[in-house]
Amino acid sequence: MRMSARIRRVGVVALVGLLAATGGAIAGVAFTDAAGPGVIHGCVMKGSEQLRIVDGPGECRSGERALSWNIEGPHGSTGPVGPAGSTGQKGEAGPIGPQGEVGPAGPQGPPGPPGVPATVTLAALGGTECSVQGVSGLITVNTNGRGIIELRCALSTDLETDPRNCGTVHNDVSRLPHATGGCVGGAPAIGACDPGWRDDDGQAQNGCESCGDATTIAEAVDQLITQVVQAFSGRSLCLPHGDAGVAGLSIDYCDGPCGDRSGCPATVSASNVGFDSATSRISGTIAGTIATPLEVSGLGGHESCTATITLTRTTFSARVVAGAPDLTLRPSDLSVSIGPVDITGCGALGSLVEDVTGVVRDVVNGFMGGYIANTIAEAASLTLACP
Repeated sequence: MRMSARIRRVGVVALVGLLAATGGAIAGVAFTDAAGPGVIHGCVMKGSEQLRIVDGPGECRSGERALSWNIEGPHGSTGPVGPAGSTGQKGEAGPIGPQGEVGPAGPQGPPGPPGVPATVTLAALGGTECSVQGVSGLITVNTNGRGIIELRCALSTDLETDPRNCGTVHNDVSRLPHATGGCVGGAPAIGACDPGWRDDDGQAQNGCESCGDATTIAEAVDQLITQVVQAFSGRSLCLPHGDAGVAGLSIDYCDGPCGDRSGCPATVSASNVGFDSATSRISGTIAGTIATPLEVSGLGGHESCTATITLTRTTFSARVVAGAPDLTLRPSDLSVSIGPVDITGCGALGSLVEDVTGVVRDVVNGFMGGYIANTIAEAASLTLACP
């Protein structure tokens, strides 16, 4: 049976007094929880306030009264918040965290105020960097006796020897046709020909214009000579019909049949055709005969005859040039020298009237010069494969 509330309060007070009086001697008593968790049992001697802690109410003796109470009562209401404690000591700094991402760029700030203009002296200007069409250099200052100041940009490149700036800035001659270019005295120059190519004309602008090795060229020249000889040998041609007036005389020549037109036949041949490797020239001698009727009127008379015109010591010479992209051997600098023209068969007319023979000679010279030139141009050409 549980005590009343008054008895429990008395018992608790007595227990506290007992603990205080004994200085904690009761602490050695074992507390058990036989009656259930959270309950303390004791025996109070009747007629006194002495309390004895027991395991259960059944252990009280005669003359003692059983007493029990709960160890823990119900929770009370939360008390007020106590005052804040004093600030503790500062702890150690923690480790540095990882680098954060770069933030966005901020807006451009307003332009600053203009600076103070710099004062540049001529002495300070010398040696300042400069450029001409992208080529860097340094400024040089020169003052002549008349007080004229000359500023020049001395380029870092030498226009006299730099193949990429030869003579002028950006004049690149480092590569010429079929050749490596150089620069000598500010002018293009051939450094080395590509394999299989040669410089025959000594002109740097067209590089190495000739191709083929020496053996191939020699064989080609032999073939050219054969072609030239065949072009002239036994070939028939017609000196066209014409007339001329001189010293009161009217001269009509080559008014006869020649194939399908009016003219006079001529036969020509070439001999002594050869090639000079030192000058790269092919040359030879042309011989020929032309038979033409002559009609000479004037001075109160008219004469007719047939003249035989003979070409002697007529020569030609042409420089053979090899060009790209194929090896084309062609004549250049052609010269034709017409020798004396002998006119026979007209008796006194041919020998006494100098003007007549002079007219015929001029006609023959003009015709044969053009004919030889055209024939050489056609015959002295040969195309070989270049590298």
